[in-house]
Amino acid sequence: MEPAVTSTAFVGYILGKVDNSSTAWQRAYESLRLHPTQLSCLIVGGSERRRFINCFNRQAERLIHFIKHIPQHSGSSSRRETAPAIEKQKIIADIITGHLISDLLSPSFSQLWDKDSLFELVISTLKFAHAEHLRHIADQLVQCPTLLAKLISSEQSRQLVRPWIRILSTQEPNTSTLEAWTNIIAQCCSTCPCHRGLEAILAQWAQVQLVRASLKEVGFTLQGSEVHNQARATVSHEVREALNGLLVHAKGKLYTGPITVATLRYIELEVTTSILSKLCDLMPCRRCFAHARSGSFSSSYKGETLSVAPSTAKTWMAQDMESDEQGLEDVLFNQGIGLWKVVLSAQALRDLQSSKSNGLFHIVWGKLKDLSTGDWIRKSVAQPFDMSTESPTPKVRLFIAPYGAGEILWQVDYGYDSRVHSSSQIVKVWRIGTSQEIGHAATVVVRTQCQWSGEHVARCKKNELDKNLRIKIPALFAEDLKQSEPEGGLEDSGELTSLNLLISNKFHALTNKVFDNILYGEQYAAFPYDPNAKEVEIIKHFETAAFILGRSGTGKTTCLLYKLLSRHIASRVDATESREHCQILVTRSKELAKKLQVELEELIKAQLPAPKEVVKEKWDGTSEETDKTLFGLSRYRAPLVCTFAHFLRLVENTIMENDRENYAIPIRNRIVDFVDFRFFKRVYWPKLAYQGSVGLYLDAGMVFSEIMGVIKGSASSRNGLKPLSREAYISRSPNLAPVFPTPDGRRLLFNLYRQYEDRKLQRGDGDAIDRMINILNGVKRYNLDERLKEVIQEIYVDEVQDQRPLELELMLHLVRSPRGVHFGERQDFHLLYSDVNTRAAGDSAQCISNDSAFRFDNVKALFFDHYAKTEYELSKPTLFALSRNFRSQQGILAFSSFIMSLLWKGFPTMVDKLDPEIGEKRGPKPIIFVGAGVTDLLVEVSSLTYVENDNSSSSATEGSTKQVVVVRDDETQSSLQELLGNKRMVYTILETKGMEYDDVFIYNFFQSSPCLKTMYTLQELLFDNVNEAYAEKNMTMCSELKNLYVAATRPRNRLWLLESSPTSVIDILTGLSRPLVEIKYLDPYSLSQVANTLRPNSGTTVEDWHRAGNQNMENCLYDRALQCYRNAGDQENVDLAQAYIHQNDGREQRACGIQGFRKTFIEAARLFEKLKKFTQCIECFEAAGEYVKAAHVCSGQGHHERAAELFAKAGALYVEDAAKEYYKAGLPKQALCHLYDNGRYESVIKGLTAHMKEVDDDTRKRLATGCNQYIRRPGMKISDNTKEKAFNLFCTDKEKQKYLETHNHDTELIEFRASRGEFHSAIWHLVQKGNLELVLKESLLTHKNRPWPSNVDEFLEEIYWVLKTRSLFEALAPGNDVPESIFTTEEAFKSLPWAKRWHEQINTCRGVLENAVFPSTELRHPSTVEFVSGLILAKTDYFIAKATTLPQLQYMLEYLQSYVEFLKPLANNGLPTFSELTICWVLGRIKEPWGPEIIYSCSPSLDWAVKQRVYTEAEMPQILVQAHKYLSSLVPIATDKILAKASGTSVLKPPNPCQKCASQGEIAVVEAASGPQGSVLL
Repeated sequence: MEPAVTSTAFVGYILGKVDNSSTAWQRAYESLRLHPTQLSCLIVGGSERRRFINCFNRQAERLIHFIKHIPQHSGSSSRRETAPAIEKQKIIADIITGHLISDLLSPSFSQLWDKDSLFELVISTLKFAHAEHLRHIADQLVQCPTLLAKLISSEQSRQLVRPWIRILSTQEPNTSTLEAWTNIIAQCCSTCPCHRGLEAILAQWAQVQLVRASLKEVGFTLQGSEVHNQARATVSHEVREALNGLLVHAKGKLYTGPITVATLRYIELEVTTSILSKLCDLMPCRRCFAHARSGSFSSSYKGETLSVAPSTAKTWMAQDMESDEQGLEDVLFNQGIGLWKVVLSAQALRDLQSSKSNGLFHIVWGKLKDLSTGDWIRKSVAQPFDMSTESPTPKVRLFIAPYGAGEILWQVDYGYDSRVHSSSQIVKVWRIGTSQEIGHAATVVVRTQCQWSGEHVARCKKNELDKNLRIKIPALFAEDLKQSEPEGGLEDSGELTSLNLLISNKFHALTNKVFDNILYGEQYAAFPYDPNAKEVEIIKHFETAAFILGRSGTGKTTCLLYKLLSRHIASRVDATESREHCQILVTRSKELAKKLQVELEELIKAQLPAPKEVVKEKWDGTSEETDKTLFGLSRYRAPLVCTFAHFLRLVENTIMENDRENYAIPIRNRIVDFVDFRFFKRVYWPKLAYQGSVGLYLDAGMVFSEIMGVIKGSASSRNGLKPLSREAYISRSPNLAPVFPTPDGRRLLFNLYRQYEDRKLQRGDGDAIDRMINILNGVKRYNLDERLKEVIQEIYVDEVQDQRPLELELMLHLVRSPRGVHFGERQDFHLLYSDVNTRAAGDSAQCISNDSAFRFDNVKALFFDHYAKTEYELSKPTLFALSRNFRSQQGILAFSSFIMSLLWKGFPTMVDKLDPEIGEKRGPKPIIFVGAGVTDLLVEVSSLTYVENDNSSSSATEGSTKQVVVVRDDETQSSLQELLGNKRMVYTILETKGMEYDDVFIYNFFQSSPCLKTMYTLQELLFDNVNEAYAEKNMTMCSELKNLYVAATRPRNRLWLLESSPTSVIDILTGLSRPLVEIKYLDPYSLSQVANTLRPNSGTTVEDWHRAGNQNMENCLYDRALQCYRNAGDQENVDLAQAYIHQNDGREQRACGIQGFRKTFIEAARLFEKLKKFTQCIECFEAAGEYVKAAHVCSGQGHHERAAELFAKAGALYVEDAAKEYYKAGLPKQALCHLYDNGRYESVIKGLTAHMKEVDDDTRKRLATGCNQYIRRPGMKISDNTKEKAFNLFCTDKEKQKYLETHNHDTELIEFRASRGEFHSAIWHLVQKGNLELVLKESLLTHKNRPWPSNVDEFLEEIYWVLKTRSLFEALAPGNDVPESIFTTEEAFKSLPWAKRWHEQINTCRGVLENAVFPSTELRHPSTVEFVSGLILAKTDYFIAKATTLPQLQYMLEYLQSYVEFLKPLANNGLPTFSELTICWVLGRIKEPWGPEIIYSCSPSLDWAVKQRVYTEAEMPQILVQAHKYLSSLVPIATDKILAKASGTSVLKPPNPCQKCASQGEIAVVEAASGPQGSVLL
């Protein structure tokens, strides 16, 4: 038995006292119904209230669970439920909403208002809340702005809040509540980036508040009944203007009547309700909801009147911008002005902008707003438009909305509405203007409608009404229409001219931003096109990288531009961004880059005006000569649109800036010539040796494309930026290199490649891939890729099919996230690839590279390899294919799609399969004219120009740029161009790559094909399936089909193929089940009539010729550009084209060794200088060897560094000029080094003195050393001032001393150190160095004037004795006589006692020295015996040669015996008792007179036994022992020599005996054996 329902079961359930089972819920439900007062337990004070408040989040979850299970809420109530049961549910709902929710919104529970749980609780109750309760809750929510903001912006707002707002505005509205709600929601929207463009609405709300506040000041109020409706108020002019603005918005007219209470009622109710509804139409909004939940809304909202000026509202952005890009397109496109989306043609938008000048803008805008409401009948904006009787009936009705003297032509159409994220009916406005203008536009509109499919028309005619509001609402469609060809068949040539692109296929969405910019900003501001569903998908896609594929005219460039624009605006309004969001859009074309840059700047200005305090830096993205770097982008607030050439220069400049000293000079500066295809063909190709034995047809185009596209083009960072090796190339898959599929052909090609590389290296030339490898190495060498990833967030690449893999790899290195990479690819990307410059010249016969294998899969693989390791999930880009063509007509598209299908069926591995392109307009089928007179037909057509029927254009010129002729090769191009003159342009197929024209003649394509005999094989590809075997046998047909596809896709309107004779291809095309071409055989007698049908559909003006010339210049087709400029009468550009022609001719003449190339370069340089094209002028002067002229031009342009380099190349006469330019460039180091290297030392001294602080220490020391060495050369006449300046280039005394010591300027060293009080140290330094002569000289000259120590005489005597001993030992050589100078004393020393002692000593021994006359040892003084003994021991050979008698030899032995006696103490570890002087001259000892140091200067008597170094007094005994041991080892050697002389035998000196004795520590003392001395000797 179940327990009875208690009176507190509901409270217990909510507070969690019971479980959450269905049984417990049922008891709680019944308990609340029977005892509703128990709710007070949760609200009134007590333990239950405290528990309810403290654990509100948990209790709220229980409440929400309880409410959601009420059948009325969950929608699970059964039809069989009785009326009492339903009534019970209503009672429960009333109890909860009328009591609980109402109480929770009272001020006593304000601490709960910001909690998400309260928001969820309120949301759960709104579904079954009574209208009276909703009104009461609405009044309460005024004091809870954060909660109200959450409710309005939440996902449930569309289902729950909209009905709530309708109740507020219809049933006895509370004007205060309406005002507060509007103010809160306006505040919420004004701070959200998803609602940009609301300035007009917010300004309107500010006007409402101004008018309302002003009227209240004079006593007007709707709350008091004492005021009569007839009461009037007098207000200021400002209020009157605000009131007029409000009424113009609402009623489309000015208000001039009196201001009454009725006026106030209208403003407070209708206008406020209208504004509130518009703001609520923008909900739900995830970002508004996140803003409210974050708590920042409550802190920013103060309840004050909202004041919003146009385009100045502050914005914010959530933190999850990178991970969730939903809503990015809202910044541009998700801003309607009403229920219906209104779009304007480009002409209608111009009409609207013009209406401001006519004073009709407010009126027209009011009518357009009426169109957006759907209330067309009551607002009189849907009057049927009556077509004239002779005009066809439109498929969809046209309407006009009259305004004064003008009308608006519009209709209901079908399109994509980003506000509802689906296709829907829209209002399309074709024209705004006079009745005549409307009538003309209607004719064009009807012709446009004729191409619409039946399903399209049915969607336009669908009729849905809101019966309550009595308005028409737009029908929504779950799926978009499948693209199909325009109906009605293909038009003939005459019918096409009436269209003439008068009505654009692109439209502009009408938003409040349009109103805001026209009214408050610039009248003719730029606005984005309205994108279709596919384009919106592309624009908002940022989850991965985006690759957009499509032919010209499909809108891929527009998608790239709008993607960039939306991200830029989002980053600018994001308050969380700490730095600029740098974006780069790269394209090949200069003209396109300029156009996109202007368009982007205008769009940014219209969407998000720049702050006044920011001065945007001007940046020309088309100049190839710039000194800017990529790091400069951080200071550039707008996205950069630039050419790829400009982008490469930025990268090179960035590398150079980071290492000016060591980075290899960019290839553009160090090469002799840049090798493009033209240069390769004319210079390299004739000198490459090849044999045709392999049966291959080779031409320059095939070879150059294979080298650049396969062998060198395969270089990447993965393989160290190296080209393919011979083995790798030969074994490469035929799918990756199909032009030369056989091994023999590849061996031949690789040999040609090696010849090309060797010759290029020999000449010093370089090509585009060399440059890219140089750049990539520089980026990696200095780790620039990681640094630049912090600068560049996104990179957009248009026409990516023109980029080489290495170029794409460089771009990937500069962007950190894969989300920041966006590529736009033209469809013929898969068909043609050659060197970019091959468009400028080329043999188009086979100049089609193997890079047909460079497909989207290759780009994806490159992308994956780069990002897979860091961001695997994002390393797979998304492909978007655009097949809706807005430019070319369907007849041409059908033919080109047929060619593409043949390519895919025959060569499926070389192209990607894509959907056929569908055009927006019909057009004639291509026509093939067959006959021998096709050349005459071309001549006839070229003489015809466009003639207007009514009045011809005075600005039209002869000839036409609208029609061009396309041929296969250069030879045909040259001959045919000469035949046609300057009336028509003739191009090769490859030259037209990337270009488009109105009409195209393809001349003898099939007849001149080298594959003419195999054309019949194309019939094998007419079946539905892929023919796998076709490619193996017919590989050459791949190039032919690619050529044909490129040629056939150049025209927009008309295509003609001219064939001089029938071919098998014509039969194939004729036999198709659905013929795509028309075949006409020429009659020679009707050429004029046929030619008349082929005349241009529009005239060619001077501007057209000028535009064509610019396009040819951009593609390096200078001869064609020259022709165009001549036709335009533009002499300045004629000179420019001629200058480029001279420049190219000079390059080729120089490369081929043709004399006179310098003259050609000089002529080009003079033209460039005249046209102020200084960069090219400098290049040409330099190429001509006119370095001085080039340098002067450089200097005049402020390029001083470059001028210095040129002066340096000019030779020795311009060394000073080069230095001056370096100084001007702020490069004193380079100036000084240049002067130094060229021997201008005095200039170096002067310059280094002035710029010492700007030169690094190492360079300064090097230059200072060289200059000081120069001025000290013998015979140099240098002033003392210059010498002083040179010496002062050394900044410190330490540097000066080191220089003097290192370079042996000992005299100056003594003077320098003496001037610093360091004379003694200098003297001792010279002693250590061994310059004793200078020591002695300086000592004698200066010691009398200096504080010398007392033992200076001993010091000088030691030096003198060492010097004299050295002289003596040098003189005592066998066979020499002792010079007299040994026995005389120098004049300067005669008076000195120590000199006298030496004189006495040496003269005492004179007989010994001159004649070997030895007096007996007993008769000599001991010191003399020591001296003579030592001489005999050291110079035995000399004395033996002098001794002629045995007695002389006997005396020599006696002296040696005496020396042995001196050495005997060594045997007992004692020291010999030599005199000090003997030690001095024997050992070369010199004592420092003012310190403890001793030097043994390695006297000649010791040879190498004692190394010269500084010793201390304590070390002296050890040194003496070592010296005496060595001398002892010499005694037996000398004895043996004397004995040998005496006996007449030869004595050989043993190998290094002294070293042996010294190493073993032996003392070799000669003993006299055991007999008497004489017997031993003789």
